Amino acid sequence: MLAVAVLGGAGVGTAMADAPEPPRPAPSVPAEVAPQEPAPAPSYPPGGSSTREVRRWVEQDRADAPPADSVLFIGSSSIRRWESLSRDLPGYDVVQRGWGGSVMGQILAETPWLVHPLAPRAVVLRTGLNDLRAGGAPEQLAADVRDFAALVREGRPDTQVLVLAIAPTPVTLDAGDGIERMRREANRLLAADAAADPRTRFVDIATPFEQLAATDRAAFDRLSIDGIHLTPAGYAAWLEVLRPVLDAVVGPSEPARPAEQGLRAGERLLLDLGADDGAVGLPTGVDDAGRHWNDWWSTAPGGDVLAGEHRGSLVTAEGRATGVAMTVTGGFRASTAAEAGPVAPDPAALGDLAVPSATRDAWIATADDRPGGDDDLPGGFLLEGLDPELRYGLRAVGASPGAPRSTAELVVHGASGGTAQLRTGGQGAGRETAAIGGLVPDARGRLWIDVRVVQGAAVSLNAVELVAAEPVQP
Repeated sequence: MLAVAVLGGAGVGTAMADAPEPPRPAPSVPAEVAPQEPAPAPSYPPGGSSTREVRRWVEQDRADAPPADSVLFIGSSSIRRWESLSRDLPGYDVVQRGWGGSVMGQILAETPWLVHPLAPRAVVLRTGLNDLRAGGAPEQLAADVRDFAALVREGRPDTQVLVLAIAPTPVTLDAGDGIERMRREANRLLAADAAADPRTRFVDIATPFEQLAATDRAAFDRLSIDGIHLTPAGYAAWLEVLRPVLDAVVGPSEPARPAEQGLRAGERLLLDLGADDGAVGLPTGVDDAGRHWNDWWSTAPGGDVLAGEHRGSLVTAEGRATGVAMTVTGGFRASTAAEAGPVAPDPAALGDLAVPSATRDAWIATADDRPGGDDDLPGGFLLEGLDPELRYGLRAVGASPGAPRSTAELVVHGASGGTAQLRTGGQGAGRETAAIGGLVPDARGRLWIDVRVVQGAAVSLNAVELVAAEPVQP
């Protein structure tokens, strides 16, 4: 158990720069599945980073607005990789906006597009280490955070800003005293600024990590996947400090999506996941049997599907629009030609999921949640707006026969969850489905689906079916 240190709030953490990535196409919406069209991408100001992540989020926020009075988490890769974030804070409507390598200058430039339209009641900011490692001064970082808080409140004056401290990582500790002195000085300045502003809290997630590093370096190292980013245990240590502050300053919110607009008993949702470039993958829309599928936003082969991406008003297989929404909680990558699924799937093995446009492409995940692994693509999504008085069944296809042998574990969380394993790569992939029954959403109508690597380096998820079954018995 980590000791907790509190300075005007409370505290534990970690982050690191990611390599820059090439731009990707903006999303498009298959007309058969979503009648609303996203508004054109906004014009970014000169000097704005115009990152592909921001463009995708902005497009989706304009087409399907996140819940009002949300809590916005914004920052670098530590926010991007926090797959369990919405599950860790079940009483809150959480919006996840983290992109690798982000620095305060970028966050400031994108605030009018990422923050103001949401009018969040609280913003949790995780930033700073990338600035310092790039040569930025602690004084400039503190000034940028002050400017950020002021800019946020131009959109909503009562927004609370929670600034997470910059915690040590195994890599920064091993890098020498220079970065450590800068990190500690930045935290001192950030804490002082927060103490002078009644609408800002400094959440000291650094002190418990520092204490653990000084007393048990091996245990400290186990909180990191790769010396930089956190394991699930590392995020749990953050949460131990952050949650009491969030509860005291903001407090949980009411559900935003009424269950009466969800699936009815006997109805089902069909999800087609993957690229849609016309070669590696195609959107399904309505299949040859007349079933309606929910396609994702346009993604090029090899392109990232980002944590925080979302689509609302999912349609049933019969075409009825619902209040069910889907949000990516842990990022994926769209499959490439080398990872293609079956183009002639076997109906005897896959049933109604044997639709070529649904099985030929996939989302790829790499997380195994173990130190030394690769959790850059955590692989997870949330379905909300479901009726918590019903039970549900889930089936999934994961198939990249040409990829190395791999096995995925699907873990579903809710009031009642379950697990199933699925061979997704190598011989035999695409000849089976993973099936989990008896699922019950939480009281707010939510089911979380996590995709983990059990065997191999990466696993695929091509198509998913969710069926509303019988009522929950009292």
